[in-house]
Amino acid sequence: MLRARPRGVVRRDVVPSASVRRVLEAAPGVVVGDGYGPTETTTFATRH
Repeated sequence: MLRARPRGVVRRDVVPSASVRRVLEAAPGVVVGDGYGPTETTTFATRH
C-alpha cells in the first residue's frame, strides 16, 4: 500500500535554506516545495 507523505508548499521568491533545514529536522520525511511565480502557480493549479 502506498502512503502519502506530508507536504509543505512555500510561496516565496527566495526560501532560505536554513529555514528548510529547520523544517526537515523538526519533521523528518516531510516534502518541502517552493511554489512561487507564474510557472509554478500554473503547475500547482493544474496538479490539484
